Amino acid sequence: MLSEYYDKAKSIVSRLTLDEKVGQMHQCYYYGDNIEDIKKAIKEKKIGSIILASSQFAGNDAQANLNVDDINEIQKFAIEQNN
Repeated sequence: MLSEYYDKAKSIVSRLTLDEKVGQMHQCYYYGDNIEDIKKAIKEKKIGSIILASSQFAGNDAQANLNVDDINEIQKFAIEQNN
């Protein structure tokens, strides 16, 4: 079973350009009002993940602007861009 996932991952990675591979290592911050910037980075394949913290103090009151609907929108966009 694991070899099936390994083979699929290896196949996907083998089709990525060097820039896309570097993009997969890049993380960006979500801080509530940068959804369009994140979507642009996804579309350009320059982002691998999103950090849901605006500082080293994740979980504090300043992090209260986390919006689950925004995260769902970003994830849906990423899936649509990669199908």
